Amino acid sequence: AQGLKVHYPGLKSNPQYELHKSLSSGPGAVLSFETGDVGLSERIVESARLWGISVSFGCVNSLISMPCKMSHASIPAEIRKQRHLPEDLIRLCVGIEHPEDLINDLARALEVAGLKVKR
Repeated sequence: AQGLKVHYPGLKSNPQYELHKSLSSGPGAVLSFETGDVGLSERIVESARLWGISVSFGCVNSLISMPCKMSHASIPAEIRKQRHLPEDLIRLCVGIEHPEDLINDLARALEVAGLKVKR
């Protein structure tokens, strides 16, 4: 989808790509993205069907969360802003489900939330 700011150490465009590459044997299964709008992020998370909504990333199933609404909610908004924790951030942990199923479900959730998705 257009307009999303993706954070993923497996992308060469990521500022921490070389560091991550030097410390790991693969790109990893956790990524995040910003939508630019908290309401849009909430609609995406709520529209996902295969992604379980959870703050824990210690299991094999795919999970989705909004850290500033969940795991970081106890941190005052002013401090989150000072620490550059985007309110609209969506975090994904990719599990063992079939990749095409996860991609299709996330694309559907983006579309339901109002974004155009290239397929």
